[in-house]
Amino acid sequence: MHSISVWWSAAGRVGLVLLLVFGANGCKEQPMVGKKKIRPVNCDQTIAVDPNKGAYPLAVFLCEDDTVTWDGKGHKFQVEFKAGSPFVHGQTAFDDQHPTGTVKNRYDQLEVYKYTITVDNTNVFDPQVVGGGNP
Repeated sequence: MHSISVWWSAAGRVGLVLLLVFGANGCKEQPMVGKKKIRPVNCDQTIAVDPNKGAYPLAVFLCEDDTVTWDGKGHKFQVEFKAGSPFVHGQTAFDDQHPTGTVKNRYDQLEVYKYTITVDNTNVFDPQVVGGGNP
């Protein structure tokens, strides 16, 4: 009988240790495959109109349903998208009197839209807008 109580006591200890090890290192809901860098993306954009550079920033990332505003800072400007538009209802033209547009609400894939901006009726530039969806 003595050997049986020693056996149960050792088995109990091993079972307790295994329970603690598996409990502490148990399966997580989503296994980590590797470290992934995540950076927030600023979506609602105000694009500064610059007579020397055209627009700043030159490339803008857009998120669904957000707004974009070109800030003329007193300059007259015209914006024209010639090959597609990231905006609701396909809006392709903006100017200092109508500087704001709402981004369309669905992107199936990453899209890049080029546009021209004319500042003070003389300087023409070709920045770009990157359409995207949820970052």
